[in-house]
Amino acid sequence: MKNSTTMLGVASYLTLAIILFWLFSTQPSTPQQPVESLPLVIEVDTPKKVTELAALLVSHGLEWPLEKREIPALLIKTLPQDMPEIYSSEERKSIFLRTLLPIVLLENHHIEKQRVILEKMVTQQSEFNGQQIAWLEERLKHYRLSNKADEPKQLEQLLQRLDQLPPSLMLAQGAIESGWGTSRFALQGNSLFGQWSYSKNSGLVPEARNQGAKHVVRSFDSLQASVRAYMRNLNTHLAYKTLREIRSTMRTKQQPLDSIELADGLQSYSQRGEAYVEDVKLIIRSNKLTQYDNVELLQATAKVVASRL
Repeated sequence: MKNSTTMLGVASYLTLAIILFWLFSTQPSTPQQPVESLPLVIEVDTPKKVTELAALLVSHGLEWPLEKREIPALLIKTLPQDMPEIYSSEERKSIFLRTLLPIVLLENHHIEKQRVILEKMVTQQSEFNGQQIAWLEERLKHYRLSNKADEPKQLEQLLQRLDQLPPSLMLAQGAIESGWGTSRFALQGNSLFGQWSYSKNSGLVPEARNQGAKHVVRSFDSLQASVRAYMRNLNTHLAYKTLREIRSTMRTKQQPLDSIELADGLQSYSQRGEAYVEDVKLIIRSNKLTQYDNVELLQATAKVVASRL
């Protein structure tokens, strides 16, 4: 298996860096801030066997138990097809958590960079320039809000939607919805969160689908695409407004995001309602997933960044 190390999404990160630099440098009363370095992103070919994936994780510092506070953004495109053959439940969990954690951290990082820009713009006294308006309009569209960048109310709504989710919450839901990475939807469609779609050719038909039902479980090109779509779903759908309000209150009080409290906003995620919420909380607690909320991404050295531009 040939590993390929690349910087993913360089263009998007450079755009964010340029806007950040402009925002900081145009405020005369604020000292110029250094732009943060990019996270170390490592893409690899899809491991064919669990044994290959396990060795790959260890080779990049993702041993088990995972005790490091900084890890590279190791992007595994798809899970190996023999995931269901893992006999030990502990080993299955360890493989799944170490595979998914770098992906959710990278997606959170991407959202965090955008949120920094938005927070600065919300308090900006001067009018937005053309570049800022274009950026805002793109974000408003992505988060399914009215495309009116000059309305303060729209910025406040965007601020509530453009936000991170605790890794522990994402790991728990991914574990439940994909059977710790062993479900048919996860293995054949990279679908970790069981998202439905009503577009005929957009996913896999559930074997136990009720007669007359037309939904499919949406498929994705990669595990990262699945995580990104899931986060957008929680950050935009009306069904999860309560979750976003709970998160917004935590932000106002300058509290860390609490996955146990946020889980109360997931009643509409499953037909099981409150029972599903309790399952999410149980997975978080029994597997001590909140410890991963404090893990960060390794930063790429200037030499590595330069070699990828």
